[in-house]
Amino acid sequence: MVNAKLVQPIGNHTTFKTYFDWSQEAAASYLDNSLQMLKTVGYDSDYYYPDYAAALNAANGIYPTKYQNLSDPKNAAYYRGIETSTYYVGGMSLDSELTQHLESRTTFYGIGKRYDAWWTSPYVSSPSGAPLAAQDQAMSTRRLGFQTDLLYHLRKQTFDAGFWYENSVYNPSMQYYNEPDSPDGTPYDEVAHRGTPFMIGYGEAFNTNTYVFHLQDTYKVLPSLTLHAGFRTMVVNAADRVTNNDFRYTGLTQIASGSLTAEAAALPQFSGNWKFAPHNEFYFDISKNMQAYPQGGYNTSTPWGAQTQADFNTLKKNLRPETDWVYEIGYRLQTKYVQGLINLYHTDFSNRQQSISVGPLVTAHSLFQNVGDVDMNGVDGSVTIVPVRHFSIYNSISYNSSKFENNLTSGGVTYQLKGKQEPNYAKLMYKNSLSYSVGDFNLHFDTLFMGKRYLSYVNDTRVPAYWLENFGMGYSFRNISIAKTLKFDFNIYNITNERYVSNMGSGGNPLSGDYNSLQVGAPRSFYGTISASF
Repeated sequence: MVNAKLVQPIGNHTTFKTYFDWSQEAAASYLDNSLQMLKTVGYDSDYYYPDYAAALNAANGIYPTKYQNLSDPKNAAYYRGIETSTYYVGGMSLDSELTQHLESRTTFYGIGKRYDAWWTSPYVSSPSGAPLAAQDQAMSTRRLGFQTDLLYHLRKQTFDAGFWYENSVYNPSMQYYNEPDSPDGTPYDEVAHRGTPFMIGYGEAFNTNTYVFHLQDTYKVLPSLTLHAGFRTMVVNAADRVTNNDFRYTGLTQIASGSLTAEAAALPQFSGNWKFAPHNEFYFDISKNMQAYPQGGYNTSTPWGAQTQADFNTLKKNLRPETDWVYEIGYRLQTKYVQGLINLYHTDFSNRQQSISVGPLVTAHSLFQNVGDVDMNGVDGSVTIVPVRHFSIYNSISYNSSKFENNLTSGGVTYQLKGKQEPNYAKLMYKNSLSYSVGDFNLHFDTLFMGKRYLSYVNDTRVPAYWLENFGMGYSFRNISIAKTLKFDFNIYNITNERYVSNMGSGGNPLSGDYNSLQVGAPRSFYGTISASF
């Protein structure tokens, strides 16, 4: 990892900044589970690694005993899963006070990333004769853009006008590398990655141009009352072209290609903040937003889920960008002994876009579909109480109801989505934290409750709710030898050793039924850190 930044004043009214960050990472990923796997096998499933012979046997239909009763044992585990990435970001900015009332802010930036998600797929054979292959879902992105703003201060008002442009290139592809047909062979080294693919299943290049203009006025009506009003104009054009197509993988002689444009002439926003009494604050916000079409889908060789060019042409005629109206009001209290917040929100989604996954994880295809309107209502509340010096009690609760308002027909089948909760959303969450801090010593005990979450769109599968408790303590020593501060921290994560699902939807969500896109949470863990500042 490399990070660098330069800040250079130019005269008394201008500042130039430039920065550059670069990092490279490699990590073993977690195994994705299904509900059936968690129920039948338990929470301790993992990849076959380092037992390559077991992976070869599984690819040949000879499975470990614990997987034999599964409906799809081949898709239960692979030899291993590796994630590698290289990331960089750089840019420069120039901020200047042009006059007593006029400011300008301009930023240029560039972002690049290469990401490879590896699995040892038992669904493609290697030239060696092995019934499996190293599969690389390779993705590279490059973004270049700039943003410029002019701010004009006039008595109680500040006008802000600006423009943002970005060009992004996204290149997904599916590549396969040879694995040995012997349990004593050396499996492909995904981290070194020095091989040549024997097959490129598909390759695409998405080129997206984003144009956004905004105008906003901030009006300080009274010392205690501030209003904001403005709008954005947005145009996003995404075009796709095919770079590789192997019939053995896609089953298509030609992959669809084309372009989609999402545009909005005016996306308004209006908000206000009123400090109506000491320590008491009321706020509200009303805004309209638009989401551009996502670039491609998960593990799919087709742009926006269209299998043929005719499908894409039909999709382009009927598809509309997702938009939403968001309404939010809240109250905030800040005193020495009590800090509280309550926030209520309502969102009306139109043309909600969802990526629906079908098929085994390593060969899954996403169907990009418009699921219609979604009605979301929620409330967030939190309070921190300081009953005595050095000791604080924090509580927060969140409720979210996000329901579909239409049924969905896909593949000639009508799915009863109306009134169902969006998958992956927990309706109820609760957090509590007890903390004690005095001098260089601190102690905390935390509790988390996560409500049930639905896996499928029709809500016929779900993961159960869970409670999680954590504990931590730390102490800092001052001026120890050459160190200004030497800090020791000790933590216990998941004290009760709860078995639970932490993340879901990693490979998408099914319309109905089970799917292996669940990742289990860590068991009880003890860890500590030592840090020093000089």
